[in-house]
Amino acid sequence: MSAVVPPDDRLPADGESAAEFDEPVPRVVTSRYVLTLGEWGAELEPAPKSDDSTWRPDAVPAIAPPPAPEFFLDREDLIREAIAALPSERPVVLCGAPGSGKTTLLHHFAHHPELADTFAGGILYLDAEQLCVEDTTQAVYDSLTSATNDIKAEGDRLRSLLQELSVLVLLDNTTGDRARVEQFAKVFPYVICTGGEPYPWEEGCVLEVTGFSGAEAIAILERELGRSLESEERAIAPNLSALLDGNPLALQQVAAFVRDRASSLADFFRESLSDASERPLLRVVLDSLTYDDRQVLAALAAIAPGTTSVSVLPHWLGDDIEPNVWNALVAKHLVSVRGDRAQLAANIATLIPQEWEVERCRDLWLTQWVERLLTVTSLQGNTANLDGATEDHLEITRAIAYGVEQKRWWDVNVLAKLIVTPIAASKRWGVWRDVLEAQREAARGLEDPNVEALALHQLGARSLALGDRGAAYDFLVEAERLRAQSSEAEAIAVTRHALALTLAERPIKGAGGWKATAAIFLATAAFGGAYWGWFTYLMPRPAIATLRRTHLDFERAQIERDIRRSGFVVESTGLSPVDIQDVTLGGDRPEDFAIVENTCETKTPLNPDDTCLVGVEFKPTTE
Repeated sequence: MSAVVPPDDRLPADGESAAEFDEPVPRVVTSRYVLTLGEWGAELEPAPKSDDSTWRPDAVPAIAPPPAPEFFLDREDLIREAIAALPSERPVVLCGAPGSGKTTLLHHFAHHPELADTFAGGILYLDAEQLCVEDTTQAVYDSLTSATNDIKAEGDRLRSLLQELSVLVLLDNTTGDRARVEQFAKVFPYVICTGGEPYPWEEGCVLEVTGFSGAEAIAILERELGRSLESEERAIAPNLSALLDGNPLALQQVAAFVRDRASSLADFFRESLSDASERPLLRVVLDSLTYDDRQVLAALAAIAPGTTSVSVLPHWLGDDIEPNVWNALVAKHLVSVRGDRAQLAANIATLIPQEWEVERCRDLWLTQWVERLLTVTSLQGNTANLDGATEDHLEITRAIAYGVEQKRWWDVNVLAKLIVTPIAASKRWGVWRDVLEAQREAARGLEDPNVEALALHQLGARSLALGDRGAAYDFLVEAERLRAQSSEAEAIAVTRHALALTLAERPIKGAGGWKATAAIFLATAAFGGAYWGWFTYLMPRPAIATLRRTHLDFERAQIERDIRRSGFVVESTGLSPVDIQDVTLGGDRPEDFAIVENTCETKTPLNPDDTCLVGVEFKPTTE
């Protein structure tokens, strides 16, 4: 678990102006370490032990549900099957095409009286788009706690809490594939999520959300038209529904188009089928739009399935977007707006023609985020005060991913540098990892070893805080190698300290294969110190150097190609400082090994209870 510690509230010192006073350095506390997110990366210190009861909320607050559907047609069989599966802790997956009504179903479940009676702790709805399982877990826990919650959730502990509280979790906009749902099921005992194509799965309850036909399709059309269908329209309604696969969103879009033209469904059907190109019915709707409408849809298609801020879009497109444009697109069900966030209707994302310059919009999207964050930084000194921080962070992360795809390394580096600390402090460590990986790739593209070393150090610190010591060591060793080339003493010290913590915990286990013993000789260890109580206790005060482990396990490696790294921790376990004069490699084949890290010679003398490290690299030269 981790907690975001409140910022340092110290005052500027005498003679130090408020403008010159640095912003408080954010810190994140995990169950293992305290990470101070400073200039050289996360500085780690062992976390103090805390009462485990602080992890859970004192009381479960009321959970605000999503709005109930205004218009909901009969899906009683599907609802019954889903409700029957939940008490047995079988995950429920709603599968179906975009626009088939999966979100509407989730909203209905959030207000279903039988579920409300079954789950005493409440029903929690979360839009989990673009969130990994780890960050979804965090978002769910945050939703159960007060606004001041400062804890980084862990999946196994959250599962037991949700079981005890009897909370149903509804996850919208997830991929719903089997592997992902299995991960969700390990964390959430009672969960309903959404997916694409249905698949067989005995351990879960996979339900297909299909389109409507017959009376249900006519009800959708009449509701959108605001009138009853004429006899000719009723006659063609089954054919129209079949061409649209009964998709309720597509039926609404076509009916809205007909309503705005003040025509009939029969005329629309005949005109659409007379087109020699046999284009999809929804392309007819899109082709009828104005230039401004197309600009907005192309911009949203560029970032689909993501969302963006309505207030940002005019700056992005370079023109003012009139409010009536938004209102018209929402009324036609081509765009959905939740609060200040806009999103393209999922079922038309693949129908937007390329001549609408979708790729150009994507380039502008990345550029406007770089310009916006640089402006915010120059005015505020940081990016933590962005409106809608969590959703903005996710959007910026998508922009960074696009920048990597296009090899726009400068833009990627700017965005990553400005957003990486706020993301880490927000406890979304899955997103943090993605941004750091992108920053590392950008640094390589820019040939900037300092930025690459910073990203590697952060990846190592993150891995260590989450308990992945093997990955932490690999990242930190490479970061230390790059930082040693730059001669930045403070940066090197921060990384070496993290390396010492990594090696001090326990051995890093490889996958098997080569097992090499690197014999490390600590030559000329000087014993010193006064002898206390010799005549009373006959007890000397020796200087003793101890290896915390005497063997290193390396993975199987290809000759003169693969490199494996691990290391030893040397601890002063005596009563006097240890003076270490030399560290060398021995054994039958020392040419296959190299010392790549050695703080024992630079840190000497080693005080009692202090540690130093010797990193060893294995690169086989012969079989």
